Amino acid sequence: MTVNKHSLLSQTYRSVTDLGRKAAAGDAVLVIDGHEEIQLLFKQFPWAVATVKDAMETYAPNGQLIKQPQNTKTAFEGPVGIYEVIGGKANAHLLAMIESGAQWNGTAYHGRPNDYTEKQRLEGAFLVMDVADRDWESDTPLLLAGTLHYHYFAGVAS
Repeated sequence: MTVNKHSLLSQTYRSVTDLGRKAAAGDAVLVIDGHEEIQLLFKQFPWAVATVKDAMETYAPNGQLIKQPQNTKTAFEGPVGIYEVIGGKANAHLLAMIESGAQWNGTAYHGRPNDYTEKQRLEGAFLVMDVADRDWESDTPLLLAGTLHYHYFAGVAS
């Protein structure tokens, strides 16, 4: 690696800090409509990013290939991890969500509901959980893993 001049390093520093502080992946809370009392300990869940679904190929005269964007992506899915507590609260809340229809709406906050920098509205969400692999001799936290499926409409109020 070469040694850069201080003026270049200073300019780079200002360019990076002008964008703002980096978001930490763990700074998020998910609040489920109708189940606001649920305080699940989420290790991870997918955060939607505004994007198109994919590229669409079309052809022009002389066989020229042209690509253009498809419609905006609104259906998302991704891994979710929920820590279980000794009292079995996570499993009980997952059961309550299934008994109330399995599909739910909610809001994901970057931060806390009363102090956040960004939020996303999740519509028609549901969880498909994997079977928990319990090691009865282990003292590590029990993590319930699965996939969260939901729709995100980039700031459009439901």
